[in-house]
Amino acid sequence: GGGTILRTHTLAHTMFAARSSRSSAIRVLFLALVLALLVSARAAEDHDDHDDHDDEEEVDFACTAPCGAADAAHPCGATEFVASDDYSTCNLTLANIMNVTAYATATHVVPCPSDVCADKCTAEGATSDGLFNCFNTSVTTDATAAAANHRALAMGCVGNHAMNMSGMTKYMVGADHGDCPAGSVHFHDDDHDDHDDSAAARATFAAAALVVALFAAAA
Repeated sequence: GGGTILRTHTLAHTMFAARSSRSSAIRVLFLALVLALLVSARAAEDHDDHDDHDDEEEVDFACTAPCGAADAAHPCGATEFVASDDYSTCNLTLANIMNVTAYATATHVVPCPSDVCADKCTAEGATSDGLFNCFNTSVTTDATAAAANHRALAMGCVGNHAMNMSGMTKYMVGADHGDCPAGSVHFHDDDHDDHDDSAAARATFAAAALVVALFAAAA
């Protein structure tokens, strides 16, 4: 009698403990799943924020600086690089602009970040010291292809296309119509995007692995 009651009590206690353990494990799994979703959403948000900053920054002026000797300091400033893995240095614009006939500018230049242009530019054209070339971003056409290429590079685009405007041929920024909208600069760092994508993937994988591990432990 007494032994049977004790065994029954022990069994009930064990079953209750097992149910409590499973309930706790389910709660942990649920929280881990929520964490995985939050991590993925946050990574996506950070990625979008970066795209907004690099792709479409509204500014009044875009600008470039002349490239000098190969070993010279960056002409925009020691730490002043545009967010581009193709056009941020003189070596890159030599390879990707000057050596590409459709994109070449009349002289070898490198684009400068918007904060530099805002500080140096007050009007269209070269600055009084000759160190910067300023472009009003509301203007998108030029009389020559090389000038349009230069304006395009300052705005974060490449190339030009011919336009017939009132019987006159003008050259508009961007290889195709609509490639380089007025009023903004359009630099974009593909390497940073790849890094963002990889970080998001790693975070999601880590959270998913945590869920699987906790599920296995609770089984």
